[in-house]
Amino acid sequence: MDAVLAPLVEVLRGKRVAVLTGAGCSTESGIPDYRGVDTPPRTRASIQHREFVDRADARRRYWARSLLGWPRLAAAEPNAGHRALAALEEGGVVAGLITQNVDGLHGSAGSRSVVELHGALARVRCLADDSLALPDKAMVNAVGARDRA
Repeated sequence: MDAVLAPLVEVLRGKRVAVLTGAGCSTESGIPDYRGVDTPPRTRASIQHREFVDRADARRRYWARSLLGWPRLAAAEPNAGHRALAALEEGGVVAGLITQNVDGLHGSAGSRSVVELHGALARVRCLADDSLALPDKAMVNAVGARDRA
């Protein structure tokens, strides 16, 4: 265990601690904040679940945007914050981690008890047949699927 974390581990030992993280945890890994100070204003509203499920054009737009951002996300590595949280879990201080992030970096850092509230972009499930696909293949297929509902 990192010597810097030792005092925190001692204070929290024996208590059940859950951690909630968001986009700020991954900015040091090169993944931009969704709503950070330096984030440019969005020109279009985010796609909502019902719109995604009901409209093929909304799915194509979502996957086209995701395809553009995927290389950065796929290349990202866990940072010191991710590793510290994994070490706190390993040390018995953190009982679980809840994240809004879709980057999978908590798991890559070694955290085992992770709830990904918004899912994970590394796991894509088809709405038509419930199959799993790799993100880059799913994105390319979805963007090119003009005639499918």
